[in-house]
Amino acid sequence: MVGSAPAPAEVVGFARGAIIAGVTKPAGLRASEVTVNGTKLVLLSFPRGSDAMSKLTAAERQVALAILAGYSNVEIARMRGSAPRTIANQVATMFRKLGVRSRAELAARSFASTAG
Repeated sequence: MVGSAPAPAEVVGFARGAIIAGVTKPAGLRASEVTVNGTKLVLLSFPRGSDAMSKLTAAERQVALAILAGYSNVEIARMRGSAPRTIANQVATMFRKLGVRSRAELAARSFASTAG
């Protein structure tokens, strides 16, 4: 199945949460069935924010959540038992991966992805 498109019946089963070849439906997957010119199609989609957070390491996700909760780098470092410089480096890497330039932009994008 890797490298080739699954048959339509497999996609429908997958979208409905069935197990296909040992794989279950990913969290957040939405499916809609439509008929176009007599052909049934399945439209699959994910929430907008899911791809962005998957780019981050577990530590970067924890730091992002702490930033969204309003903690400073020093406070996050104390909570995580690391140096403030380590947190600053994680924040810079996280911002680069997510394409944001500030904590405010991170918060705005986070809100936008959950609101839509």
